[in-house]
Amino acid sequence: ATWEMMGAVSWVTLDFAPDGAGTRVTLTHSARIADFPPGFWEKFGPGATGVGWELGFVGLGLQLDAPGAAKIDENAWVATPAGRAVVIASAEGWAAAAIAGGEDPGVMAATVAELIAFYTGAAP
Repeated sequence: ATWEMMGAVSWVTLDFAPDGAGTRVTLTHSARIADFPPGFWEKFGPGATGVGWELGFVGLGLQLDAPGAAKIDENAWVATPAGRAVVIASAEGWAAAAIAGGEDPGVMAATVAELIAFYTGAAP
């Protein structure tokens, strides 16, 4: 599938594989950094889309665990301690992966603060 954001097109692939009694889902989202507005990567890094996808999978898991439950208010949920913890862990994980891949640690540390503020509406 393709994903369009801010005039840039990226590609999304989902792979499904047996995993014990369940199924492992692997999502790959590929984009050309140069297609995004100047400064976007430096501000948000790979967590810009990574945190969003992870939150989507958390929401899917919550829905699958309680299919009859009322829909969760995503904005309210990320403001809870549990939701904020997921956002922080995800943002930090994406920054660590980027650093391991050669990105500047200072730039990636700044992206964590930006991502937390973006997704929770609050500074870190």
